[in-house]
Amino acid sequence: MTGLVVPYNSLCHLAGPYRIPALHIDVKGVFTNTTFATPYRGAGRPEAVFAMERAMDRLADRLGLAPEELRARNLIGPDAMPYATGLVDRSGRPQSYDSGDFPELLRRAVARVEPERIRARQRNGPADGRHLGIGFALYIEATGLGPFETARVDVTPTGRIRLAIGAPSQGQGHRTSMAQIAADAIGVRPDAVDVIGGDTDATPFGVGTIASRALVNAGNATHRAARLVREKIIEAAARRLAVAPDTLDLHDGTLTTKDPEGPSLTLAELAGRAALPGVPEPTDGRHGTELSETVHFRPPGFAVASGAHAAVVEVDAHTGEIEILQYVVVHDAGVIVNPMIAEGQVTGGIAQGIGGALYEEMIYGPDGQPRTGTYMDYLVPTSSEIPDLDMDELHTPSPMNDLGVKGLGEGGAIAPQAVLANAVEDALRPHGAVVRRGPLSPSRVRDLIRGAAAGT
Repeated sequence: MTGLVVPYNSLCHLAGPYRIPALHIDVKGVFTNTTFATPYRGAGRPEAVFAMERAMDRLADRLGLAPEELRARNLIGPDAMPYATGLVDRSGRPQSYDSGDFPELLRRAVARVEPERIRARQRNGPADGRHLGIGFALYIEATGLGPFETARVDVTPTGRIRLAIGAPSQGQGHRTSMAQIAADAIGVRPDAVDVIGGDTDATPFGVGTIASRALVNAGNATHRAARLVREKIIEAAARRLAVAPDTLDLHDGTLTTKDPEGPSLTLAELAGRAALPGVPEPTDGRHGTELSETVHFRPPGFAVASGAHAAVVEVDAHTGEIEILQYVVVHDAGVIVNPMIAEGQVTGGIAQGIGGALYEEMIYGPDGQPRTGTYMDYLVPTSSEIPDLDMDELHTPSPMNDLGVKGLGEGGAIAPQAVLANAVEDALRPHGAVVRRGPLSPSRVRDLIRGAAAGT
């Protein structure tokens, strides 16, 4: 049944960042003896973006407009936020985009790729049968899927912070990002925070790391729990030092008063006399308040991330080979917690998207047997096939959560299939070829050229 997530996600994301007053969508599910559909990075969004962005290019061609101009005329503006699409979201509620500046995303992508420069080169004709093409694609992604996520923050007797979250890491850098959030909220260094993910002994309730939801949900649960623990720390230290709580500050694990000559206390010294996490406090009054908090964060709605991709390609009409000369991505994931991790997420997503656009395909013989059952036959891109990325960021905080963050893990993988299809069709315009599916392998590119020549 998880396969139904894919078409449903396509339905929810089909309108994308555009003002569309009338939209009719049919979704059809079929049983098959070939490989079933199941959620994969992007999970239905690449299909929706492919359909809409290919339609935008075909319409621009019919109207005699530059593809970026047609898009700019139809984008939802930031002054329209929150924007009700008239569709329903994954939770079955009326769909609304909480925030974003789609025109600015496109403007930045256009500025970086300089389409007029490419078109001037196109007018000079192909060099040795190698045609230049330029493509654009925009996407939105509803992130932060509920229903909740849990975080528990404890100050251990040594003064270190233990953070337990329900969402386990699969390589997304949870330990780094969540430690930063907790450290900033409490007033300690990130290396003083130990992060435990997906351990039911540490926190019995959690949903998991899927659907670009971990930072939105576990991150905000962490932030709220850590802020509450900071309040407990300040109150406990005020009693210990016999000062007013509003005269204390906690920075780098040390509690100090506003008076430079006033008393100070390290978090380790305070925690050593606090109640132990998870242990009932004695009634003899020898120990202080337990410095622990658990928070279940329930998102009130989706935090909508977005982005604009642009690509310049060179297509060899003789061999069908495609070379990516330039790849631009401008993404908006709200507030960025860790820029290096964010860049890595986008880069990895784009690499997977390029795989789907140019290489990866399950092929079956007439007898229904798979012919691409190993990595000798099923192609995936390597670092040699992934171009250097020209990356830019827009930061539109989400009003759906305290941190203003939006999910990012799938964003890079959503638009590459569409943007490369648009760029390849633009390159093959002299041949009259129309791209309707991928992956765009050399043999398929040659088939497109032959088919256009034959009028099929």
